[in-house]
Amino acid sequence: MYPTPGLASRIDRSGRLDVRPEFANLFEPIRIGRVEMKNRLVMLPMETNYATEDGLVTDRARVYYRARAADVGLVLIQITCVEPARGKGYRYQLCIDRDGTVPGLRGLVDTIHARGARVFVQLHHAGANGRGEDLVAASPLPLMPGRTVPRALTTDGIADIVDRYGAAAVRARNAGFDGVEIVASGNYLVWNFLSATFNKRADQYGGSLENRARLLLDIIREMRRRIGGDYPITCRLACKDYAVDSGFSVADAQIVAALGVGAGLNGITTTAIGGDSVAPSNPGALLPLARAIKQVVNVPVTAAGRMDLEAAAAAVEAGAADLVGIGRRLLADPDYVAKMASGAGAAVRPCIACKGCIDRALVQNLPLRCGVNPMCGQELTPVTPASTRRRVVVVGGGPAGMEAALIAAGRGHDVTLFEQASTLGGQLIPAALPPGKHHLAPLARYLSDQVEQSGVTVRLGTRATSAAIIELRPDIAIIAAGRTDVVPAIPGAELAQAVLANDVLTGRASVGLDVVIVGGELVGCETAEFLADRGRRVTVIEIRDQLMFRTSPMFRAPMLRRLTQRGVRCVSGVTREQYASNAMTIETPRTGSVEFPCDTIVYATGGTPNNALCEELAGRVPAIHAIGDCVEIGDLAAAIDQAFEVARSI
Repeated sequence: MYPTPGLASRIDRSGRLDVRPEFANLFEPIRIGRVEMKNRLVMLPMETNYATEDGLVTDRARVYYRARAADVGLVLIQITCVEPARGKGYRYQLCIDRDGTVPGLRGLVDTIHARGARVFVQLHHAGANGRGEDLVAASPLPLMPGRTVPRALTTDGIADIVDRYGAAAVRARNAGFDGVEIVASGNYLVWNFLSATFNKRADQYGGSLENRARLLLDIIREMRRRIGGDYPITCRLACKDYAVDSGFSVADAQIVAALGVGAGLNGITTTAIGGDSVAPSNPGALLPLARAIKQVVNVPVTAAGRMDLEAAAAAVEAGAADLVGIGRRLLADPDYVAKMASGAGAAVRPCIACKGCIDRALVQNLPLRCGVNPMCGQELTPVTPASTRRRVVVVGGGPAGMEAALIAAGRGHDVTLFEQASTLGGQLIPAALPPGKHHLAPLARYLSDQVEQSGVTVRLGTRATSAAIIELRPDIAIIAAGRTDVVPAIPGAELAQAVLANDVLTGRASVGLDVVIVGGELVGCETAEFLADRGRRVTVIEIRDQLMFRTSPMFRAPMLRRLTQRGVRCVSGVTREQYASNAMTIETPRTGSVEFPCDTIVYATGGTPNNALCEELAGRVPAIHAIGDCVEIGDLAAAIDQAFEVARSI
């Protein structure tokens, strides 16, 4: 896909990586029950929505796993449903509720085994987090206000669920899986019973922690009854809920883990619920949970939570975990492990922790895509060499332009890239500066390094005029010229210090103490957080009825919470603004006219596509393709995807 020069030389003839000494402990074999893994790295389960609507394996799923299985010891197949009528959490989720699912699952197992990895399948029931109308849970309590109220399971209903898990374990063994993992996390059914917040039962499945753990223990025992004592069973356990009044603590998790091992578990994968735990931003953020479980069990413990190879090696060395899970980094670069372990870390396409994969698959119920790797989920249609070598000009050295140049050059075209700034990076440079956005900087470095190594002729500090482009006599022009900033007409603003958000972030513009940011989408809110952290008194105003209107709820809520914590004033539904005498007066239907101190106006009002060059070149270059913001203002993932598709089609 994205070949790394010289990587093959770091793999010996037996197929093993030439591992750097600092990572050697990760490549020691380890057993979970009777099953030995070649190393201690686990590909974590990530919902893909690549199954058919009735839960069967597809070719798309097989090649997705094939691309990522070679360098890990164990692959965990994401939540596979034991009762789709009531227990599916996602539209295109794998199922294991009937014998008809076994042949497809066996094909998936064979694909992964052929790459040298072991494979376990997660057995799952969504409970109150399901998609259907007849939802079931421990108690008739919705997970959040406004969500469907589930029906409390009867004891007969619980027995039926336990039976379904047992039958699913038999199918998993028949399909060739090396083991199974029970999902006791994610606000799904088994964890719902464990949580005192959601389990208000008064029978043997509620009340004490031991009673709340009874469903999990019944499932383990039923599996053992059906598949024997030597078939590996593990559990993905949410060891902490970071929500308020969670009803489940780390101490509770230690007790449940010990009870589970006593009932027959061969391993524990640790995770958490609530807050940023679904996709923590920093390596090792959830490692204390693995360490706590290690203290009370004598079976292998797998740590998860944005781990990288450095954090993984340190965790194993310190005895905090036995195995370490890698997730989203393998979406961004399927060869992450091979590159890092062998010393080619600079060639890793970095995960930027954007959580777009989670938003797309879990929130939007769409097939999984990666924000930086357009090939994720498209492994069935790899990039191929061009049939005819073309002369290609790319205008713009932002992410879309760099991606287009990189793919076009990799396919054999003669590529020249124009960038009027002195460095490549474009909007990635200011975008990496707000709090929590530092993960974007490695992507800018990666793309620019790869472009420079790819044979692309890069003309920095050069404005791409139509004359300069035509002089090169290109066969194809790819225009990634970005956007033109929009500055709204605010009465009196000509008397104020007024600057653009990107200029504030990059330090090209200074601001006073009292700042009003006009525009409450993502850039405006990120700039507000950036300035508040530097001691400014900030107000964000937005004409829509809510801030971050275009932003996914999974990003919007945490951002607004952080702004509140920093004392940023957020005003939506603004119908009128006016500046005079170091003050901004605004009107809303709710508040009427309100005045805020203001010595600097910061515009974060977006832009319009900069497509003038396309019009100038029309009829003068044989083929013209516009990509990124110069077509339609969008996000990073959309720009990279569009660049990729254009470059591999020319």
